[in-house]
Amino acid sequence: MEDRKKNIEREILYSVYRNDIIEELTRESETPDFTITDKKNRKIGVEITRIFSSKASSILWKSEKFKDDFIKNHLTKKKKKIPRHLRKIQVIKVEGGEELIEHGHAIVYEQSLTEFFAFFETLINKKSSSYEKKQSDLSFVCLIAKDEEDFLRNAKLPIKKLYGFLRQFSIFDSILKSNFQEITLLASFDSGKYHIPLYWLIFINEFQTFRFFWDEKIKILDQQKTNLNFFSNLIIVLLNLGFKNIYLANDKNDKIIVIGTKYLRINLDNGDFKEESFLALEISNLLKAEIFYKKYANYQSMYSEYLKFRSKYLPLIEEDHFNKISD
Repeated sequence: MEDRKKNIEREILYSVYRNDIIEELTRESETPDFTITDKKNRKIGVEITRIFSSKASSILWKSEKFKDDFIKNHLTKKKKKIPRHLRKIQVIKVEGGEELIEHGHAIVYEQSLTEFFAFFETLINKKSSSYEKKQSDLSFVCLIAKDEEDFLRNAKLPIKKLYGFLRQFSIFDSILKSNFQEITLLASFDSGKYHIPLYWLIFINEFQTFRFFWDEKIKILDQQKTNLNFFSNLIIVLLNLGFKNIYLANDKNDKIIVIGTKYLRINLDNGDFKEESFLALEISNLLKAEIFYKKYANYQSMYSEYLKFRSKYLPLIEEDHFNKISD
């Protein structure tokens, strides 16, 4: 059983990180599930979890005895013995084809995006609590979460609208405030299977939103809209939104923002920006954003103006921006 669990976790790991690159660098462990050592001997941790459509679904998948007891209690109307979060589930008697169902009965339960994201948020918070204290031998720990039942595809959620849905639920804040460097969602959509770095997804959408707000909507004089002011005000907005793990660095005339497992380079001469990925942090002299911008909470006027604009504007990141997994 334990070997099967590790094989499943390893398969999930290699869906996000190319096994031909990390296989020889990867070791199984307990907490986190894997450690990966890069070529400069820097180690990161990777925690693996599986998302079900609800807490009910998770239990039903994991326990054969629970299924038997659950059916028995439903059929004898003893629902008080069933936990509250499972009482909406129905048991339907089915004739024929019993090899595909539980003792001649099908278990049917309601599913919703609210339940899915609530269950996912619970997993994030539970896993994150194990890493409140930084492990001294690891640069950071990432979480990979697999949509085990292809719920998002069945719910017909377009991948371009994922950020907008996240923003509707408290999972948005849980992602930003978790102790993970990145939380990657492994899921299928109508257009294919993807691994999506959620921390970065939220950031790049906020970046695009703020860029449009800065260019078109913010009420300051054009001569004050320098690239340096754009960068500073962007960081202030991100901190006010609750981003926890933002690191900053300078490289000649580039400002570098480290978010999740990617860098964003912003050129102060022309405002161009470029994304770069990394395995372990490799830029020296990084500074946590909230240390550099200690008084970011004082900029409430600009931030309030941004929130009003943001409430009416949702950017749509094109599908080719996401990391598609080949079948």
